[in-house]
Amino acid sequence: MSLRALLGCCSLLVGCSGLTREPLQPGSAEDFLRASETLHSLAEVTARERTQTVQLSMSAPYLPSEVSSRGAVALRPPGELRMILLGPGGATALDVWISGQRYRLEIPALERVVSGGTDAELQQERGLPIGFLRWWLLHPFSAQLQAARPRDGGLELLLRDEDGAWIEVLLQPGGEISATRSSLRRQGGEVVRLDEETVHASKAGCGEVRYSQRSTRLTSIVRCESERATVNAKAFEEPQPVCRGPAC
Repeated sequence: MSLRALLGCCSLLVGCSGLTREPLQPGSAEDFLRASETLHSLAEVTARERTQTVQLSMSAPYLPSEVSSRGAVALRPPGELRMILLGPGGATALDVWISGQRYRLEIPALERVVSGGTDAELQQERGLPIGFLRWWLLHPFSAQLQAARPRDGGLELLLRDEDGAWIEVLLQPGGEISATRSSLRRQGGEVVRLDEETVHASKAGCGEVRYSQRSTRLTSIVRCESERATVNAKAFEEPQPVCRGPAC
């Protein structure tokens, strides 16, 4: 299949997502090379082990109120993450552990613990930011470049990640990044949109990120306050179940 034909198919799949209003036609060889080099540089920024101090706020129709907390996230790309956030009074508000495809999320205030190890299990847990955290914090720029073209002094890219999702990215001259990630499936000769996630980041790495998920109307803001180039290896150990109640 020719490059133009391939990109025409890509445009058909992602043309309704909102970031790109017109089909993304193939740019020049120079555009593609520039985009490849830029992606490589951005990937290097997010490929290092690091620990961030963060603030997180999260809201959705199914939550009793907005969740607002502060804590730390330890990152060991490409597949390991541990985030522990504290709420008022210093109690744990959110504990997230990710190791490859396996994950565990605990919200003590709701006495809720969810875990899994497959994409199917993750699809059943809609409304949880597991996919977003895995994608954006661990390997946001590792997807395969499909097309690139200049736009408003920056670059507009079309990527496809290892999960088969299509990602439209706008890299702005000032370092800001906008991305729309579309999960698609072909059913009966038609392309069906399973979900859509959008991200607006002040920059790659330690900055502010605004995230939304179309299917659940989940919105989240993560503000990175500081970052250090070290991690505690124990943070990545799988959390053990905590016994609660009279039987403990």
